Amino acid sequence: MAILRWLDKNAELAFSSIMLVLMVLCVSLQVVGRYVMKVPNPWTEEASRYMFVYMVFASIGICARRSKHIRITIMHSLLPKRLIPYLDIFSDLCFAILGWVCMTEGYRLMLVLKSSNQASSSMQWFKMWALYAIVPIGFALLLVRLLQCIIENIKKIIVGDQNPPEQAKEADA
Repeated sequence: MAILRWLDKNAELAFSSIMLVLMVLCVSLQVVGRYVMKVPNPWTEEASRYMFVYMVFASIGICARRSKHIRITIMHSLLPKRLIPYLDIFSDLCFAILGWVCMTEGYRLMLVLKSSNQASSSMQWFKMWALYAIVPIGFALLLVRLLQCIIENIKKIIVGDQNPPEQAKEADA
């Protein structure tokens, strides 16, 4: 159970951190190869770009879980505190609809690329469908995190907790 709790809190962050470290290593290898050895590695630039894409899509869930995704928070200051969880649920539901559309369309795009068997230009062993696979995965993680936020807000409504969700989530982190 402790492993599941750790994964719940840290999976996306750990994966994104690994992608960031690998991306820095690839860029460093490119700089050393190009300016010191005078032999550029064509694959390092492309690999670092792909790692950046993976890092971004894997981080979508982190932002949703911490309520740091794009939202209009002016309503938080205009509404009574007891209505804020309702507003957050509505906002998360709207974001979930967008996430569902992006997940399903990303999956369709990945299948099209898989059927075409298209490969990366400088890394012929890397298939493009593998790059696009992070889109449905990232948005599926987003949907899981939004569901967690909605459940937390429903609990706040039932219990009558008046703390804004951002404060509760920052206390967890």
